[in-house]
Amino acid sequence: MRFLWSVRRILGIILVACLGVVVTGAQLFSLATEAQQSGSPDPWQTILPASEAITLEKAGYTWRMSPRATYLITARVLRSQPYDDWQAQFVPVDVALGWGKVSDPAVDRWIDWWQEGRWYYYQRPRNAPLSQTYIREHSANVHLIPATETVAAALLQLKTNDMVIMEGLLVDVEAGLDGQMQ
Repeated sequence: MRFLWSVRRILGIILVACLGVVVTGAQLFSLATEAQQSGSPDPWQTILPASEAITLEKAGYTWRMSPRATYLITARVLRSQPYDDWQAQFVPVDVALGWGKVSDPAVDRWIDWWQEGRWYYYQRPRNAPLSQTYIREHSANVHLIPATETVAAALLQLKTNDMVIMEGLLVDVEAGLDGQMQ
């Protein structure tokens, strides 16, 4: 485990927007150690009333984000995958996260994790200590949308086994080229 990132984020059901700060070194070790010793808690979500969409323009694309819920998660980075596809200008990196017992790096002895095509995958033996259902309910692939270039640079530094704390808003996202939403 390298260090703990604490980033305020607008998190997307499909994509995540980030606003963030990094906690101090003293907080990094104690928070990360505590989370891995006890298993990080389940993410917290609170439904929001309907609100106006956030619209951003970048390189000819229009991105519309509709906030759905507040979100807070403490998790281990299972994998981090930068991209250079058409979405990368807005969503440069996807991070597979694990919480609960999946936040313990020891599970990597019998679970293989990988990312491809903006999805995450895992494989486990039939006799693994954690069930398929448990792993599925305690891991997720998160698409990160940085709010600034500084946040983008920080997100691209996330590595396997980093512990993260993310706080923000779950959003639905629509994207379109030259004003045509899809």
